[in-house]
Amino acid sequence: MKRLFTVLMLVLMMSLSPGPAVLADHGESPIRGCPNDSFQLHDIHDHHEDGDHRHIGSDADHNGDGWLCVKHLGDKHLHIDNNVPFK
Repeated sequence: MKRLFTVLMLVLMMSLSPGPAVLADHGESPIRGCPNDSFQLHDIHDHHEDGDHRHIGSDADHNGDGWLCVKHLGDKHLHIDNNVPFK
């Protein structure tokens, strides 16, 4: 009985604890584009700090499609969300 109570309490605590952040689906098609040709669409999951360059701008995926617009500026990468409607 004590073991059952312990298991139930553990399940309850785990179900009430905050879960991991929700990430956009990986591999979906972008729903919007970049402001101009100097930006490139990149999968949001491919942009982690690796020490070779700095990321500037916002890496928030506001529209939830899993894509960002990236502009290479020497050792810096400017990130913005892809929010320009496709033509």
